[in-house]
Amino acid sequence: MRKRKQVLLVVVLLASAGPLFGQMAGEKGEIDWQASLISGFFSGETILRGQTIGEEYQVKTDDGVLIGLRLSGEQEYFGGEITLAGVFQDLNLKKNPATIMSSPSDSKMFLFGFNALIFPAGNTLLEGRVRPFLTVGPGLAIIDTDFDKVSNETVFNMNVGAGVKFLLGDEGNPVLRFDWRWYYMVGSTTGLENKMYNQEFTVGLGIRF
Repeated sequence: MRKRKQVLLVVVLLASAGPLFGQMAGEKGEIDWQASLISGFFSGETILRGQTIGEEYQVKTDDGVLIGLRLSGEQEYFGGEITLAGVFQDLNLKKNPATIMSSPSDSKMFLFGFNALIFPAGNTLLEGRVRPFLTVGPGLAIIDTDFDKVSNETVFNMNVGAGVKFLLGDEGNPVLRFDWRWYYMVGSTTGLENKMYNQEFTVGLGIRF
């Protein structure tokens, strides 16, 4: 996993080298503000391991649904984006049959993050109507479940990803987008997994203003 994370970061940095040079050289324009509603897949992960009465147990989320909002401001090559989203998943408890514990069923995760957007092709594809991008940024996640040992737990995350935006209509409205992101989450409280890995595949529809 460490090598995969390093490779993704290197790809993002290399892809940003050309756009960064162009923008520093003076290729700047007005900021294009956008708001997008997004929804899609969010992968499950083990979030807790522990022991009770000498028996080990494991709490894991199933694959679930992400629903949220992305607000962005971007120029030809670079931009920034805020994500506010909720993730809704089923929760599973793996335990020894002799262990007496109530079985949880629901998990909610609230995501907040800020990402840099990198558009390697700028506005060269179909006069700027097709804008593939790379993204990287930090964030926070609050995990809340119906299991008493995981309630309002905050974790930190770093995500990297890629996607593409399609500017539709005569004026480039609405905006159709597809995103893939890989999350590396670090638990901040005792009991949660120290490292968690999740993926997101979402589609979004937005407006420019």
